[in-house]
Amino acid sequence: MKATGGCSPVVSYDPPMDQLSQPSQCGNGDIVITVKVTATDLCDEKECSSSFTLKAYPGDLVLDDCPVPVELDGCTADAAVTTAWDAWIASLEAMEATGGCSPVVNYDPPLDQLVQPSQCGNEDIVITVKVTATDLCDEKECTTSFTLKAYPDDLSLSACPEKTLVGCSTQGEINTAFAAWIADIQAITIGGSCSPTLKYEPALNTLVAPTQCQGTDKVVKVMIMDLCESVSCEAKFILEAPPSAPTLDACPIDPNLDGCTADAAIATAWDTWITALEDMSAAGGCSPAVSYDPPLDQLVQPAECGEGQQQVSVKVTLTDLCGSTSCTATFTVGAYPGDLALDDCPVPVELDGCTADAAVTTAWDSWIASLEAMKATGGCSPAVSYDPPLDQLVQPSQCGNGDIVITVKVKATDLCDEKECSSSFTLKAYPGDLALDACPVPVELDGCTADAAITTAWDAWIASLEAMKATGGCSPVVSYDPPLDQLSQPSQCGNGDIVITVKVTATDLCDEKECSSSFTLKAYPGDLVLDDCPEPVELDGCTADAAVTTAWDSWIASLAAMKSSL
Repeated sequence: MKATGGCSPVVSYDPPMDQLSQPSQCGNGDIVITVKVTATDLCDEKECSSSFTLKAYPGDLVLDDCPVPVELDGCTADAAVTTAWDAWIASLEAMEATGGCSPVVNYDPPLDQLVQPSQCGNEDIVITVKVTATDLCDEKECTTSFTLKAYPDDLSLSACPEKTLVGCSTQGEINTAFAAWIADIQAITIGGSCSPTLKYEPALNTLVAPTQCQGTDKVVKVMIMDLCESVSCEAKFILEAPPSAPTLDACPIDPNLDGCTADAAIATAWDTWITALEDMSAAGGCSPAVSYDPPLDQLVQPAECGEGQQQVSVKVTLTDLCGSTSCTATFTVGAYPGDLALDDCPVPVELDGCTADAAVTTAWDSWIASLEAMKATGGCSPAVSYDPPLDQLVQPSQCGNGDIVITVKVKATDLCDEKECSSSFTLKAYPGDLALDACPVPVELDGCTADAAITTAWDAWIASLEAMKATGGCSPVVSYDPPLDQLSQPSQCGNGDIVITVKVTATDLCDEKECSSSFTLKAYPGDLVLDDCPEPVELDGCTADAAVTTAWDSWIASLAAMKSSL
């Protein structure tokens, strides 16, 4: 501030500026600082006042109550834990602070660092969060917790019953003991804090008492389960096998002869099978007896190549006090399969008369390979034969004068049947009609022909050569000797005759045709003659125009009269 006018005025402050103290935040009451400013000169004074006020901190900061602590017992499943956890976290997130100076709510630890506990823990899990509301001057806080108690681990199951009966027990004894065993299973006791459930495997109502004379083990798995674990035991009911169970020798292995078996092999296998049946015996049990159905002396041996399967079965039975046992022996001769099949013969090969030896060889090798690759399937070990034999066949060659046809009959033969087919390889005769266009008429130009005329004649001659074609034969090719792109057009005024000759050849697989054409530019004749020039004229400096004119006209006339001759 300044003072102006008057007589050298001076400005003063009350209190002095250097004695003022700046107020601080968060005061309990309003702070007011007032300064009076005075301007004084010799005769007068002026004054004004100004104040600086910092209001008191309102002191009304409030934080919502923390959520009620959550405590879940050790039998709480994850789904319920999640539901309670989500509600607890949501309640924390919903907390607000009011009053004060723009308060902020924070969590220790931060909510996004908390990890939800899981069911079946070995010990109590306690998660505590301190919630603090902070503003410029104050803070409020509260604490809440989420507790999941430890799994009590007190699941228990009483002992499972076991019962064993000797193999000679009657059905009545078996039924009585089995019912008592089931009742003992049902009497098993269970314990545990987390609502355990009881399960039988298999279900008791599916069990059936064993039958006499049949050794049997019945096992029931008794299980209890709660949220976190299971406990089980096995209840067993054992009916021992009869002490001397009757045994019957195993029936002989069933001969199963395929439909390709010859009579001699059938007879050998049949005799062995009958002998093995006759040798069967029984042991143990209660005086077992062996019987055959039908009797062995009524059986008839099958024969080879039957149209249907031939099967002879015998049931061999052992009978004693506790029951009977049997086995069946079967002798089978399969039906002749009747499915002899020969691969299709290769498609006949026919090559035209323009086929080269290399292509003939490729086709021949492929045809022979296809024949060699032919197989016979089905039937009875069929064999494939060729007529004539493949190793006696001779491959035809290119450019023959007549058609060459080679035919092979392929046959598949087995024990009961045969199949055949034929294939041929044909190489047609060379057509023999190769033709070449006539060569252009020879060109001959005299030695006085200018380059322009030479070029015209040369281009026409070259074009005629290029236009030549070959027809007939086997894809003939036209060639030039020397090649046309190596020819050089002659130029005017040559010292000697220039003759350029081209041989044109048509060539195919088996033949060739040719002709020749020439382009001639005769030598320049070289006999040009010129008359002698007139004698030089020399007039002295005193010659008059008339004499000059006469001499001049005569000189000009002599020049004009000069001639050349060849």
